[in-house]
Amino acid sequence: MRIEWTKAESTVRPEEVDYTSSPNTVYIHRNITESKKDGATYYEYETAKLTPAEFSVYSANQNYENILIIMEAITDLYGLL
Repeated sequence: MRIEWTKAESTVRPEEVDYTSSPNTVYIHRNITESKKDGATYYEYETAKLTPAEFSVYSANQNYENILIIMEAITDLYGLL
């Protein structure tokens, strides 16, 4: 699955995952940074729109990648596996 990331900006800090704004779309945000312009706070980030089904696949892939990272760290620390 290929995710299309676009740059966005807001005066409200976005949630990393927003599945409540729309019943048919899950918005994911990453690389959220805060900056000041003209005395106001702005948030710049990358965003992508997924269907709920696509988000399930994305989430499962993220969990799988995290498990692999943890397993590699355990192997490095204890020489297991």
